[in-house]
This record gives sequence, structure tokens and C-alpha cells, in this order.
Amino acid sequence: MSKILKIKDVDDYCGYVGYVSPHPLVCVIDYAEVSPICHSLNNYGVYGIFFHDEADIDLAYGCGKYDYKKGTVICVAPGQVGGKEDNGERVALTGWALLFHPDLLHGTPLEKSIKNYTFFDYRVNEALHMTDEEHDVLALLMRQIREELQKKHDGLQDDIIVGYIELVLNYCLRFYNRQFVTRKLENSNILARFAASSAPSPALYIASNKIGTETMTLALYSFKLSAICLIPSQNAIEEPLDNGYKNPVVHSNV
Repeated sequence: MSKILKIKDVDDYCGYVGYVSPHPLVCVIDYAEVSPICHSLNNYGVYGIFFHDEADIDLAYGCGKYDYKKGTVICVAPGQVGGKEDNGERVALTGWALLFHPDLLHGTPLEKSIKNYTFFDYRVNEALHMTDEEHDVLALLMRQIREELQKKHDGLQDDIIVGYIELVLNYCLRFYNRQFVTRKLENSNILARFAASSAPSPALYIASNKIGTETMTLALYSFKLSAICLIPSQNAIEEPLDNGYKNPVVHSNV
């Protein structure tokens, strides 16, 4: 039977990795300060956003698995199980974790609107793979939230922190949308290349005088599609997006 760490509040996770949070309902952990740490398979009672600067870890999430590498963001919600069971190994990590309890959102607009951030309703093929620029945006926000948490608590601090969290979520949503558009462009490119490679030569039709009778077997179609997916086209390295700048198209690791 798997050993599962129950994370009922942020202090449960902080205690496991050796970090003391100044706030009972929210924490921002810089993994460079607490590493090396042990793996843990977690049953979450809090929301969490995790990303590492350098990582190559196979993580369980629900009934599936993540190939967790640099630039991958993991978003978890209460009631979900994810992570890697403690096997005695201690790993040195760099990166960030933001965890917050649902009670922090009580009475705020985010308490209701958080259900609209569907990346918390996770499926393995929806993992977010950030660009370097996107990573830097989230890392900056982690530092800003942490700086706010270090300040003396007053009547506005929780509202400010919730505002930061909502900003983080909106950026994640933007990054997911970018990834969706990028993937859509790449898939369209694959289909276009497949169609072009599958079209029989007009010269062949004219020479044979059998227009429309030339066919390809299913096996040949499959072979061509597999080859196209494995070998990216030269003009598919970058695709312009509507926001006016270019982002690299992610291929086989998405």
C-alpha cells in the first residue's frame, strides 16, 4: 500500500520539507532553501502550484503519470492525489511552490471564480509546459507574494495576497491558452504536410492515364504520418501568435 502524505493545510507540507510559513493559510516555498528533500505522494486538502527550474521526475497524478521536466507546471486542488512516493531518495530541487487553503478565499470573488480555472481539473495531456519567459513571470510573482508574506500582517494583507494569487492564475490561464494555440498550429502543420505527402503525383496520373485510380494503403498512410510527426518541418520551429510576438512550438514533449 502506498504511503500518502495528507496535506490538510499548508503547514503539513511546509513541515515535511522543513519550511516555516509566516501565514497559516498560504505559503511560498523556494525549493533551493529547503533542498535536498524526500519525495512524497500527497493527498491535497489545499490548492497548489508547483514548478521547478531543473527536474526530471516521473510523478503520479490520479490514475496517470507526469513526465515532470523543466518548465512543467503542476496545479492541484483539494481532494486530488499526486506526487511520488517516498523511496528514501533525497533530491536537490530549485523552483517554487505556492500552496493556499480554500479558507483564504472565503468571502472573496475568487472563492467562486476559481472553479473557472479548469487547469485545476487536471488531465495528464493538459500539463502546462512554460517557455523561459513564462517561467520568469511566475518566478517573479512567487517572490512578490513571499515578500508580502514577510511583512507585518494587517487588515489588507490577505486581500493583497489573494489578488496576487488571482494574478498567478490568470497568467497560468494565458500560458495554457498559448500552449493550446501552439499545439493547434503544430497539429495543423502536421496535417498539411501529411496531405501534401499523400497526394499522388499529377504526372503519374497523366502518364498512366488512370486518373483517380491511384491509392495508398492504410499501412503506407500510417507510415507517412508517423514519419511526419517525428521529423518537424523547418517552418514549424516558430509560429506567430495574436499577441504580436513569437513563441517556440513545443513538439514531442507536449
